[in-house]
Amino acid sequence: STLILDKAAQISYPPIDVAFSPDRQSVLVGTRNEAALWDIRSGEKIHSFDGGPATVTAVAFSADGKYVLTGGNSNVLLWDAQSGTPIRPFEGVSSKTTAVAFSADGKYALSGGDKAIIRWDVSSGLPVPPFIETRPAVTSVAFSSDDAILRFNDIHHIYFPYC
Repeated sequence: STLILDKAAQISYPPIDVAFSPDRQSVLVGTRNEAALWDIRSGEKIHSFDGGPATVTAVAFSADGKYVLTGGNSNVLLWDAQSGTPIRPFEGVSSKTTAVAFSADGKYALSGGDKAIIRWDVSSGLPVPPFIETRPAVTSVAFSSDDAILRFNDIHHIYFPYC
């Protein structure tokens, strides 16, 4: 359906990142001024994730659809997907976040940005060493299906370090 695209086109700024919910009923859209969850069938906005970064440059759903990650200018936030309520910030982000992802089991998250890739413990919101310094900026991050290997891209390469 293009209904969602028609409604989303009415927002102030174009989408920067999108993620489909695991049940394929909604889509999370990050823009220059918000992150919002949209119903795919009706095209209506379900809710915004208020209180996060002004610019949302990275979004992701957990595999069970219960949680959302947003990233932006020097932050990564964990949210309740159903209510849009913030759960916790991930402490220690020092640069713009351009990519986020959950592990398949939901225990870990990745964020990538201008300076580093960080693996996070989702339950505590704290970083899990080691960190991977990057140059140039990361454009995407992902875990393998067994969470043993992570993948990240910059504008020139694809990397596959072990976790």
